[in-house]
Amino acid sequence: TDLLILGFAELVSEGFKPDLVLCGPDQTQGRLPRFIARLGLKKRIHVLGSVPPARINRLLSGCLYFVLPSRKENMPMALLEAMAAGKAVIASNVGGVGAIIQDKKNGLLLPPQDVPALVQAMRLLAQDAGLRQRLGRAARASAAKFQWPAVAARYAKLYRLSFAKIHS
Repeated sequence: TDLLILGFAELVSEGFKPDLVLCGPDQTQGRLPRFIARLGLKKRIHVLGSVPPARINRLLSGCLYFVLPSRKENMPMALLEAMAAGKAVIASNVGGVGAIIQDKKNGLLLPPQDVPALVQAMRLLAQDAGLRQRLGRAARASAAKFQWPAVAARYAKLYRLSFAKIHS
């Protein structure tokens, strides 16, 4: 979150108009609001905390794009939810993120902890509606591969192949 806020602060200094909305539990033991205040961004950053799924869907439908600049991740559900909503995504290449995002095909993949690259990606998506739409369409198609029917079909195929090899 701190990396995203630092990148957002740089964009605001350049005249960036949209606000930043943060969802999810505060993992900073309450330091996040003070950090935001020290940067003078209290009116531009909205910290919502944990949000029910229906509200997440409304927030995703109204946002320009989704950003997940994590230092560590496994298979982030929030990223898959944003992709399934057809949003262009920016994410750090950590954990399982690289298995989901193909850079410049269905999202923008960044080196971890690279604030300049994050700022550049956020600026690019803010300025290029065509790119946001193209990445969002590709993201939605990619996310469909992770829905339960698709995953179950892959498991069934895997088990059929394994069973066939055992009995041949």
